[in-house]
Amino acid sequence: MVTQEQPPAREHELLVMNLEAGLAGVVPVMAADREEAIRLYERANPACVVITGLAPGD
Repeated sequence: MVTQEQPPAREHELLVMNLEAGLAGVVPVMAADREEAIRLYERANPACVVITGLAPGD
């Protein structure tokens, strides 16, 4: 069986807005890449929308 090696997780800062509360802020999320960080955050927080992914060096 061949397994694919996962890239190491790193911190991605996401600028998010909570639609119910009308509040925005920066939230750190550990993930392999920015797209995965956005998917993970939106799945875990359905009342929130990711405005942008902020990551140094991207």
